[in-house]
Amino acid sequence: MRGRGLVVVGAGALVCLLLAVGCSGGGNGASSEGGELGPGSGDWYIVEPASLDPPPWSEWVLRHWVWEDESTQESATALVEGYLECDIPVGAVIIDRPWATGCNTFEFDTELYPQPQEMIDHFHELGVRVFLWATSMIDVDTPIYDYACERGYFLNNCKVQEWWAGEGSFIDYTNPEALEWWHSIMDKALDMGIDGWKVDGTDAYVYLWLEGIHAYAGNITPREYQEMVYRDFFYYTRERLGNDRAITSRPFDSYGYPLGLLFAPRDVCHAGWVGDQDPTFEGLRAAMFNMFKSAEYGYVNFGSDIGGYRGGGLRDKELFIRWAQFGAFSPIMENGGNGEHRPWMYDDETLDIYRDFTLIHHSLIPYLYSQGAFSYASEIPLLRPYETGGVKWQYYLGDALFVAPFYEAGGTRKVHLPEGMWYDFFTGDVYVGGTTFDYAAPLERYPVFVKAGEILVISPVQDSVYGSGEDSYLVVCYPADGDTFEFYRENSNGAIIGYVREGTGWEFSISATEHLFALQLRDVDKPSYVESQPDGLIDERGSLDELRDADSGWYYDDSGRRLWIKLASFDR
Repeated sequence: MRGRGLVVVGAGALVCLLLAVGCSGGGNGASSEGGELGPGSGDWYIVEPASLDPPPWSEWVLRHWVWEDESTQESATALVEGYLECDIPVGAVIIDRPWATGCNTFEFDTELYPQPQEMIDHFHELGVRVFLWATSMIDVDTPIYDYACERGYFLNNCKVQEWWAGEGSFIDYTNPEALEWWHSIMDKALDMGIDGWKVDGTDAYVYLWLEGIHAYAGNITPREYQEMVYRDFFYYTRERLGNDRAITSRPFDSYGYPLGLLFAPRDVCHAGWVGDQDPTFEGLRAAMFNMFKSAEYGYVNFGSDIGGYRGGGLRDKELFIRWAQFGAFSPIMENGGNGEHRPWMYDDETLDIYRDFTLIHHSLIPYLYSQGAFSYASEIPLLRPYETGGVKWQYYLGDALFVAPFYEAGGTRKVHLPEGMWYDFFTGDVYVGGTTFDYAAPLERYPVFVKAGEILVISPVQDSVYGSGEDSYLVVCYPADGDTFEFYRENSNGAIIGYVREGTGWEFSISATEHLFALQLRDVDKPSYVESQPDGLIDERGSLDELRDADSGWYYDDSGRRLWIKLASFDR
């Protein structure tokens, strides 16, 4: 366990940061001796490690995904490598339909994918996870359909359902023999070490069956059938390959109408996307509607196809950029569909903005993962719509961020901020909550606000004060009266980070943890000294580069009124 205690005292400002070792005499590491804080003040005690159970999804699902509507081994590989060559991180690729010899034969078509195992292994070597498209139906023209029908493996005595890419029948999950056979053909793909499935929404067709659903175990409802579909893909894949596997599926989809349907149940929908939209601002608003409804039903992680799924060719440049920015400030950032979705096929400005916002999204993963874990356990959404005062299309993203997406062309919109003090994520401009105002931004900026007082833990993709190989995080805060942040981490107990106001300053504490944390306080005065326990005073550095090169220290940026604090590693 790494641990560290830190006291910073400045002109009109005081900060005490405690990692594993803290001041005695009061909550959150307050000092003894009448509450006085200064160089060498206070005794020190152990701040116990946290015990935070990770949520039921892996961190990788929050990374940037890419995909094509119809691809080959060559085009899918070129797509992923194209993003990486442009310095845009990729966390996952979806191999969409058609990839198999027939719909849901689970056997690669070697004319399209001549060496599928080599492709999957190559993606994994690049750090990219692999989803394969699937549904719960088998088309009548596949080589395995007759075998399954003759044995009664389908619903409603092999009822044939027309769908958007053929005609087929639905697997009967209540039939043990059918389920065992279904798993045996799924194993053809699972044996290749894939990371999950894109489970598409053909299951919704059973709502059209006026005669009802007749299964091996008796009559079932459409909702019961849907839950069987998604849970089986999710849990059987995890049973075979481990708990870091996932499915991507619809949480809610309206199909562009005022009403809609739920699809995957909440307990397995940890990486959702909200269906197919047109490549227009109207399509963007349709995606927002589906996401807000998904939030209403308590789903946590979901996003939308950047640029819209439907339609061919290039998207309108402004629409594509604004949708990418919306994706970056959604729990799931994914880009794919019909038409041209590769940002480098637009122009240099589009590519640069897309890269910048993808990096922002990746920097927010520790925050999104942690706030998502808390939201899931609390049965509340991570993306929380906030519409008031006649202003629509706004939401909290966790506790610290507030997003007001551009939902029409022009780069201006009205914003109504909740109560409190807010800072522009990009410019640092201060806004008073409870007010409505017009907000305008060029293409490279987006209406996102940070709430004063809240803790924001990020992965410093570009601004780490530790080495690039270190497991380090940046605790960002515009300090106010106090806050507590539960930092969740996969395969870890996490950490509890908190602070309280002490006189004219603040006192921070971080529980014992194996992770490295740096602190960045924004809009604060320059301190006069920094004390670290058990080492004592640590040195001021003349620049951020000097701070990076040093084992520990602090640096104050006068122009930005930002205080950086770096702690040397300390093993306990």
